[in-house]
Amino acid sequence: MIVDQERQSADALRAYAETLGRWPKVSEWNQYAKEHNLLLYPQISRKLKKNWKALKASFGYDDTLHYIEKSEQALFALAEELGYWPNVAEWDEYAKKHGYCPYRILHVKTRKGWKVYRKEFNQL
Repeated sequence: MIVDQERQSADALRAYAETLGRWPKVSEWNQYAKEHNLLLYPQISRKLKKNWKALKASFGYDDTLHYIEKSEQALFALAEELGYWPNVAEWDEYAKKHGYCPYRILHVKTRKGWKVYRKEFNQL
């Protein structure tokens, strides 16, 4: 039964990450796990002998570029939805609410300025 709970929790964690389109925060997982009677992070970590970062990597979510790409796609989708190019504060608020990279992180990881992103959007 314990092995089944481990497997069920691991499968649910993978499915939850796929639903979110990103790796969940520990607090998000713990809330989801409580609601669905699954192992919380401390238990799943102990049972699988992996910390959160190692679990993330083992499920294929260790790729920072994937996170950056998803954030860039979301930025362009937001601009499309709004009908105008958002300012940095609007993006950062949206990104925080939906689990994407704030502009500061996008800029550090990609070295793209806000005007470059706007130019790329206008070329789509």
